[in-house]
Amino acid sequence: MRPLRGLISTDIQSRQLSLQWENLAFNLTRCHTYSVSLCYRYTMAGGGGGHNTTVRECLAVEHNASRFTLRDLPPYHSVHVRLSLANPEGKKESREVTFQTEEDIPGGIAPESLTFTPLDDMIFLKWEEPVEPNGLITQYEVSPWGHFC
Repeated sequence: MRPLRGLISTDIQSRQLSLQWENLAFNLTRCHTYSVSLCYRYTMAGGGGGHNTTVRECLAVEHNASRFTLRDLPPYHSVHVRLSLANPEGKKESREVTFQTEEDIPGGIAPESLTFTPLDDMIFLKWEEPVEPNGLITQYEVSPWGHFC
């Protein structure tokens, strides 16, 4: 038995990752009784200067499957993935492969972070980045909520 090979992404979106790997055959599993697990991890930044949290999970893959879609992932994050093949004789793990989910629409700006200072000919606005930027913020757009006279 050897580790599974050929782990690639077939589709990357902001909150899901579709993966594929080599087909399973008896010459690879060396046994009719085997299991495949897909293990992944990613790190979430702690809010307000808190500690980072690493999310880890291993999921059982259907027998004879050579593809799987991870769902409910955070946007714009590195996701580290490996496959584990086990039979009654032991377990082999593939090398870890890193994928990055796509960007998504940013979360809202906390209203309490918005401050404004009226000046003679303008209003100075200041705000904090959204708690969930979901990517690199390259532009903000400010539009009035009501009519100003």
